[in-house]
Amino acid sequence: MKFIENTINKSLVEEILAAKDDILKMKTIPSIDLKGYQIYLKEGNRSVFETQYFERRRLLSVMGLSMLIEKNKRDIECLENIIWQVCSEYTWALPAHLTIKDNTYEKNARYCIDLFSAETAQTLAEFYELYKEFFSTEIKDRIIYEINNRVFTPLLDKKWDFEDKENNWSAVIGSSLGMAAISILGDNPLRQKQIFQKVDRCLESYLKGFKNDGACVEGVGYWAYGFGYYCYFAEKYKLAFKNNKYLENPLLKSIANFPVGMEIGRGKFVQFADSTIAELPTGLLCYCKKQFSVSLPYTKNVSVLEGNECYRWAELSRNLIWTNSNLNSRDTTFKTKYFEDEQWLIINEENGFLFAAKAGKNNDSHNHNDVGNFVLGFKDELFLIDFGAGQYTKDYFDDEKRYNMLVNRSMGHCVPIINDSEEIFGNYKASNVIINRSKEKVTFSMNLENVYPLITKLISFNREFDIYPNKKFIDIKDNMLFDEDGNKVYQNFVSKIKPIINSNTIKWIGSCGALTLDNISDLDDVVVLQEKITNHYGTYETIYRTLIRKSFISKTYSSKLTFYIDT
Repeated sequence: MKFIENTINKSLVEEILAAKDDILKMKTIPSIDLKGYQIYLKEGNRSVFETQYFERRRLLSVMGLSMLIEKNKRDIECLENIIWQVCSEYTWALPAHLTIKDNTYEKNARYCIDLFSAETAQTLAEFYELYKEFFSTEIKDRIIYEINNRVFTPLLDKKWDFEDKENNWSAVIGSSLGMAAISILGDNPLRQKQIFQKVDRCLESYLKGFKNDGACVEGVGYWAYGFGYYCYFAEKYKLAFKNNKYLENPLLKSIANFPVGMEIGRGKFVQFADSTIAELPTGLLCYCKKQFSVSLPYTKNVSVLEGNECYRWAELSRNLIWTNSNLNSRDTTFKTKYFEDEQWLIINEENGFLFAAKAGKNNDSHNHNDVGNFVLGFKDELFLIDFGAGQYTKDYFDDEKRYNMLVNRSMGHCVPIINDSEEIFGNYKASNVIINRSKEKVTFSMNLENVYPLITKLISFNREFDIYPNKKFIDIKDNMLFDEDGNKVYQNFVSKIKPIINSNTIKWIGSCGALTLDNISDLDDVVVLQEKITNHYGTYETIYRTLIRKSFISKTYSSKLTFYIDT
């Protein structure tokens, strides 16, 4: 891993060296207290533990990165001390992933292999590979012992569920352990081969999670996480063994093309599922451009050190080494993109018009109940939104409680509430999905009766989007048929902007324009609800849900709502 400083990464180098100087002034390495483990057991709160844990990983990665730039005795001693403390942790896994019995952690829980234990093993193994000539015997021996004891031996002792997961877990864990095996098992080819067999199973599972369109149902953030680790391992394997086998699958180019397809505004992306607003790692983007010859989303500068809240060494080091002039600092790619297999439509027009909608299903990895959902905006700003990921807690990943949370339930998305019922979680999906495109208009229609419970009395529900990008407006046509009289439908629209209600008009005013919905006088009433949502980083944000209610006696419901953008 050779570092070559260039103009592009100069700011990142300066950031790393400044962070290193601050670390060298610290008198002690911050602790990881028992309290964090206990609070998770009692309250399901992850943040107390994870704040301490990721501060440790920040120190580890910053000092490791600084060693790529410059090396001196004081830096080496500091890094060794941090490594020693990491090697002394009760477990490298997060409490949220440990097995629990009788309200406490099981005896073997500390040997859990999760995303973060695998990442820690990869980090320490690569440090060993890069810096072993500078490390003391005690540190080198400790690294080898802990990786074998905590990760490699448990990995080979049994079958792990992540080996069959078709999401980021299989990619990150498999790739991390594959890289670790390359770094420290060169003198033990038999054990290395055993590890690679597990890695192969993981990566095969990961790629099964993609269809031909290359869409990552977990969102762009998890694309960067899972596919990033896949690429970090594939490239390391290629260099170590002069073998390109992990880079030959033609599906990889479609996967690499995913972010530019999801771009909606300059360097911003549609936040379906548990997606976050974080910027994509520039090292990975430049690698994808070079390896797969794909277009890149708008990216002005190299990724910053603080852009990775988990301070993942594999990502940060590749940002430093791989980022180059291939970054796309020009305007965003304007397009109408349809991911046919996942049934996602994204429109990003040169005139500033932004629109995305999805059909799909309600049992994706990191699922939200959001079939039929859409977002709408202008010039990098969305008037109607998908909030993306909420704060990760114990309850957030409990399917019995997850869909009581606004960010995950359909009420938190731009889809109707029918006879007081929302969409339901499970293998329920849109049907009869059709897209038609012409020069002036894109029509995207789907049947949604299957994603609502039987209690709604729905026989059929067709939602059709008629999108006119050049004229900057859309029509939403909802047609429902019920098996009984006496029904109620709430149209539900979600925004971070408080709407203004005037007679038969609703208006959301943004910084670059306004969104207007008019001709609503035939509907019973309009209510705006102010809601508090905890975002992915634990901060409260305010959103506004605009509900347009219609009660009717008949068995049919027909609605046409026209949204247009004023600039």
